[in-house]
Amino acid sequence: MKELIILGVTGSIGKQVLETIKGKDFRVRSIACGSRVELLEDIIHDYNIEYLSVSDCSEEVKEKVKVLQNKYPHLLVGYGEEGLIKAVTDYPGDVVNAITGIAGLIPT
Repeated sequence: MKELIILGVTGSIGKQVLETIKGKDFRVRSIACGSRVELLEDIIHDYNIEYLSVSDCSEEVKEKVKVLQNKYPHLLVGYGEEGLIKAVTDYPGDVVNAITGIAGLIPT
């Protein structure tokens, strides 16, 4: 089984990666998104995600993430640049980096 880390999972490239691997011999262990955490519940459920990095550190986003953590207590979460780096360094797998601009260079 091939293990993946997907950075920018809620963007168009990240969504296309998920569609491409669905039902195939892949496991997504770690994901990262900006602020669109409302798009993550199905991803967390379908792929049994272990770690979520969220770049938006606002209280509004953190409240939404807490709802996800209550529903999926195994889910570990990190925020900001530190969380993004942890998504890549603490979990084995090939990295799909779909984060645009300089922000995408930091974790890779």
